[in-house]
Amino acid sequence: MTTTRRAWKMVESRLSKVFGADRVALSGGNSKITRSDTNHKYLFIEIKLKAKSAIHNLFTKTEKLAYDEAKVPLLMLKKKYENDEDTLLVMRLKDLKFITTEYMVAK
Repeated sequence: MTTTRRAWKMVESRLSKVFGADRVALSGGNSKITRSDTNHKYLFIEIKLKAKSAIHNLFTKTEKLAYDEAKVPLLMLKKKYENDEDTLLVMRLKDLKFITTEYMVAK
């Protein structure tokens, strides 16, 4: 099933506001402002609306295991031969503040 143009535009608009930004119309190669989906001053935000995703599937499995132990799920994806600082973090937006706090406490 395809995603309607209106649906992904609405998602981009809502999620842009999470970081105090607005959706950029014609983002990508057609915009004269930025290729980002938002006009955020410091963050390059790419927003995707997908019905299926391998990363979502992997995270969902991690999430179930975490919830069984009453923990907050965090999926860390490290590419072989890359520095640890280049590791990708996958988490629920609702958990960002908690995970950030735990990261700062560990430093």
